Amino acid sequence: MSGERNSKLTDARVEAILNALRTGCTRRAAAAVGGISHTTLYDWMNNDPTLAATIERAEGEAEATFTAIVARAAPTSWQASAWWLERRKYQDYGRRDKVEMSIDLRKEAERIAAEMGLDPAEVLAEAEAIMRGAK
Repeated sequence: MSGERNSKLTDARVEAILNALRTGCTRRAAAAVGGISHTTLYDWMNNDPTLAATIERAEGEAEATFTAIVARAAPTSWQASAWWLERRKYQDYGRRDKVEMSIDLRKEAERIAAEMGLDPAEVLAEAEAIMRGAK
């Protein structure tokens, strides 16, 4: 049975996946390039530490390539420098987008209670308790 499961694991398929990763593709996209699902790729990696290390190395090569491109652009492009700082040193330079959200808690509690056949007062009390704990 395991032979059947690994019948797709060929050198050509692995090389296609590695090439895709080296160009910066995600594992999901690289798996698609290789003609497999991303879950199959993760299964292969979990079962083959050498393959997992090879995949991580290919991802590292892509990261090094793109980091070098940004570094080469940085001396003449403040945007490249800002981009690098925002992503590499997020805690210090990352964007802080503020999102405000408001809901009518009573209305939502009543809607959920009706959907689930619960007492609206109990759902509202639970929601309010959660909100108090979230502050």
